[in-house]
Amino acid sequence: MHNIQLTNQILEELKEKEWIPFTIGNSISGENTTLFIKSNFTHDTYSMIISDLSLVWIKHSDSVTTLNDKNIINNNNNNNNNNNNNNNNNNNNNNNNNNYNNNNNNNNNNNNNNNNNNNNNNNNNNNNNNNNNNNNNYNNNNNNNNNNNNNNNNNNNNNNNNNNNNNNNNNYNNNNKK
Repeated sequence: MHNIQLTNQILEELKEKEWIPFTIGNSISGENTTLFIKSNFTHDTYSMIISDLSLVWIKHSDSVTTLNDKNIINNNNNNNNNNNNNNNNNNNNNNNNNNYNNNNNNNNNNNNNNNNNNNNNNNNNNNNNNNNNNNNNYNNNNNNNNNNNNNNNNNNNNNNNNNNNNNNNNNYNNNNKK
């Protein structure tokens, strides 16, 4: 609240100033209100009178009040800047965490892929070994069959030789009996 002396001082300061009308619209009711203002602004002070022709508002700021207002605004700005910096830091930390998690996930995926590749290689090696074993078994079986055939042939030859010998002996004996 202004005291009487300050009010009189403001009225005296603004008495030569023109009344300037301005309209304020109410977006809810759609009605407009016309107000009138007299004002004087300097580098570090201001005085104003606002009226709607039934009420009068007087506002004044001296250099001390203006400095306090500036400090409040600067403090608010500093607080906003600090909040913005904190938010930026939090965002950066979140981004770093996300990047770290993504890198870990990528590393895990790479490890899984490597493990899968190793498993596939092992499976391929096992299959190759099985194929080699099967081939060896097949070759061994063939060799055994060949050996058996050779043995049979040898036995047959021996039998034939024995038969021939027996026949020869018989012939010899028969010839000698005569």
